[in-house]
Amino acid sequence: MSLKIFLLIAFRGICSAYEQLLFKRGTNSLDSQEFKGASGFFRFISLILRMPRIWLAFLVIAIGWTVWFVVLSSADLSLAAPATSMEYIAILGVAYFLLKENICRRRIIGALLVLIGICFLAVS
Repeated sequence: MSLKIFLLIAFRGICSAYEQLLFKRGTNSLDSQEFKGASGFFRFISLILRMPRIWLAFLVIAIGWTVWFVVLSSADLSLAAPATSMEYIAILGVAYFLLKENICRRRIIGALLVLIGICFLAVS
């Protein structure tokens, strides 16, 4: 895997983690118990679509997918797709450092195993 492709995949992973952070922070103020039934669902959608963080997340998704298309035009799918698992590691970092979530040892071990798998793929 070339450095350019690696950096683009890493950037896409960062975009994915940032989009998840925006979604989480955008929806933290909502109480999902209030949104039962069809009318509650439409009220929920209406509230979400008025949140600037949600719209920013949509923009970040568009940027991430644009980068992904560049990656797919340059790299084998069998290498590029599994490498996107770096997103899991980035999201774990966001959850721990920015959202102050408690990360158990099993999740850390799982993230390390994903990282080891990505390394195996990258050098094959």
